[in-house]
Amino acid sequence: MKISVFSKTKQASLKNHSKRAGDGITVDVYPLDALARTLPTLGKGSLVYIDMTGLGPRELSRRIAVMSEHQDLLFGFLDATGSVTDPAILFHRGAVDYIGKKLADSGFTVKRVREILAYARSLRKVVDGAMESGALPAVRSWREIVEGREYPFYFLFFEADDVEDMKKRYGLENLARAMETFRSFIERGVTPYGGRVWMWSGFGGIALFPSTDGNFAPLVSAFRLMLWRPFYDVEESPLPNYLSFRMALSTGAMVYREKRTGGIVCDALNSVFHLGQRSTDPGQLALTAEVYHTAPDYLRKFCVPAGIFEERKIYRVLAPIHHGVQENGEWPSDG
Repeated sequence: MKISVFSKTKQASLKNHSKRAGDGITVDVYPLDALARTLPTLGKGSLVYIDMTGLGPRELSRRIAVMSEHQDLLFGFLDATGSVTDPAILFHRGAVDYIGKKLADSGFTVKRVREILAYARSLRKVVDGAMESGALPAVRSWREIVEGREYPFYFLFFEADDVEDMKKRYGLENLARAMETFRSFIERGVTPYGGRVWMWSGFGGIALFPSTDGNFAPLVSAFRLMLWRPFYDVEESPLPNYLSFRMALSTGAMVYREKRTGGIVCDALNSVFHLGQRSTDPGQLALTAEVYHTAPDYLRKFCVPAGIFEERKIYRVLAPIHHGVQENGEWPSDG
């Protein structure tokens, strides 16, 4: 088995132990700056380590975000200086191994590698078992969703820009009528793709889509809303000026409720609100890495990296996106 170590230093602590690992185990050391371009070349199930020597918290978070995009790889951390006081946090972020100061000079043994692989398999069984037992059931339609149970969803945040300025310019009554047409526009954009406007604040809200593996219909829905925005302005909006709005698309799990949604405590819901309100510019569509990696190539080419948000890589959709969306000129109706 090939073990890859990415290090900021010229010689990672484990490099000298590659020969005595034996039994087909090799250890290759790469520059840390090569992490993003090298990970896609590694085989499925490869074991990858980040050498934490010389890394500050912010840089470490960026590297973890890059690692989290490659869910078919196993990753761990090499902390030869013992800089981490609570290694459990690294496991919470998806690590399968942590080599601290006392173990850094021990190298890799066949026994340790086998234990790591067994641990990774056990984690996979726990996740699969939860899916099979109904703890996080994957669903294909709203008919399968029962209130009070937890499900994986796509969360589409949408909100009008420059609301305070529009209040002064048009008055609350006129703006309220305009926002009703805006809501109708969003509803018609998400409904054909399995979405539902679930939360509405008066100037924006959240649309939910049941989540299934490989389903990129929510992203297509968001793209269509961007593409059809000029038609909304011309044909429907009562406002004399162009309406700008921003969107953010993310994934996560949530206990579903029909009413009193304002009191829901949910990390995934809070996260997409923060992504949309704090890290998405007016008129833009932002995506988390999880959404980006479900997209087909013809949609990915319109997305560019937009930094790190809550330790995850995010992307933004280039605007305008009105030309060459798909070679045959057609959009798929679902995932």
